[in-house]
Amino acid sequence: LLPRWTDWWPAADVAALVHDTQVRDELVAEQPRLPLDYYEQLLPVPVSWWSVPTAYLQLSAAYDEELAAAQRSGWPTVVMTGQHLHQVVDPVGVADALLDLVRRAAG
Repeated sequence: LLPRWTDWWPAADVAALVHDTQVRDELVAEQPRLPLDYYEQLLPVPVSWWSVPTAYLQLSAAYDEELAAAQRSGWPTVVMTGQHLHQVVDPVGVADALLDLVRRAAG
């Protein structure tokens, strides 16, 4: 089993992503340890995937290429200024953004 995801990084880096100590402690405690092959799996994409409404929520600039691909595909997009774990830091804001995207994609 691999170490927990947050153990892959220095504690200061994780703290920079999740400032609230209690939330960070809960996040760390709830993480499973997964086998390496979990990350090596290739998941098949069903043909029907491309026929359902789709949207993209970007939480950090690390995913600029994915955002550009979504925009080229004509998907509704929302960009939130955050970091990799922004859904933990601002769950209400992320949920609101997702609900907006669902409404726009279903349009």
